[in-house]
Amino acid sequence: MPRHFTGSPDQRAEQWAAYLAESRAHQTLKNLHICRQDLGPSHYANVLLTLHRSKNILKTVLRTQVERTWPDATPTAEMPLAAWDELQKAIKPKPRRA
Repeated sequence: MPRHFTGSPDQRAEQWAAYLAESRAHQTLKNLHICRQDLGPSHYANVLLTLHRSKNILKTVLRTQVERTWPDATPTAEMPLAAWDELQKAIKPKPRRA
């Protein structure tokens, strides 16, 4: 069970990112779902982007979580369009060489 996070959505997003980055054991579907419900789509996507940048999330987990968040996605101050584009590029499969 995750710790109790308090503060503004930005502060909670930082706390969630730190908690999830501590260990892959913290990145359960239950914790990711609680995080998404707690923060909303923009802040949650920002947490996913932070985890991706620090290489603390598996690509398959990142892909499924972004695909679940994407229908609710809108560019905001917390998650501008450039950041959404970066997330989309992160989940694209790399082409295989022949």
